[in-house]
Amino acid sequence: MDKYFNCKFDVVMTRHSNVYFDTDRWRKIYEKILFLLNSGGILIITNFEQREFRSSVEIIEDLGYKVKVKEKNLFYEERNIPGIFGGVFMIISRISKDDWIIIAEKA
Repeated sequence: MDKYFNCKFDVVMTRHSNVYFDTDRWRKIYEKILFLLNSGGILIITNFEQREFRSSVEIIEDLGYKVKVKEKNLFYEERNIPGIFGGVFMIISRISKDDWIIIAEKA
């Protein structure tokens, strides 16, 4: 990331990070983001699954972020969506909106 950014940020957002399956990579990413945030800067993380959410919380707390919010995303809506997936018509019960949200501050 260093070669792409030579500035600091007030807010960084990651969406649907697949933390559960690649914890080491996401730890490095969150560590780099911590370096790129201004003092008091905000990291917003949304996760699709609860296990990703739990892993994200664990990592950022371990890195020293001050977690302000960690809860179910209040703006998530479950919908029945008809469609053809893999050549088969089916109705899926939700669309790809992230269920969980974390808001953390650089301490």
